[in-house]
Amino acid sequence: MGRPPWCASQVSLDLCGAPFPSEQLRTGRLQVGAYVQDAQAISVEGILYRDDAAAKEALAELEHAQATCPRGFTPSGVAGQPPVKTRFHRVPARFAPQPGGHRVTQALTQSTNAGDATDLISVFQRRGPIVVALYGVADVTNSYVARDVGGLAALRI
Repeated sequence: MGRPPWCASQVSLDLCGAPFPSEQLRTGRLQVGAYVQDAQAISVEGILYRDDAAAKEALAELEHAQATCPRGFTPSGVAGQPPVKTRFHRVPARFAPQPGGHRVTQALTQSTNAGDATDLISVFQRRGPIVVALYGVADVTNSYVARDVGGLAALRI
């Protein structure tokens, strides 16, 4: 199965200016965003990879990007987005990985060189060749994730 043409032009993983070779292993992607006052507040994304190993690689790349994130401003892989400085925070214990699945959870602040800063939360949960991502502005996402992140762990695909 080849990659649909639209899949090549859309970025799923973008963190700390890191390369994500697994982006070439995606075979499908669906993203739904909710907007509050014309700004995206929360997003849910389903990402289909060619196989289990490719999805596992994607989450390993995400963990590596966080572990090696530069302290300064880094470019985005998303066209039109400014460089950002990323600072990670401790993730609440209730978001910790659960047995039976692979989860990467992040709490972070991203700042632009214009001085804008946004607190974000993201949860990436893998089941087989599928990664489900839930991410967005912390004050909106936190209540949703706190209530429903267990549902991601129970996902059966």
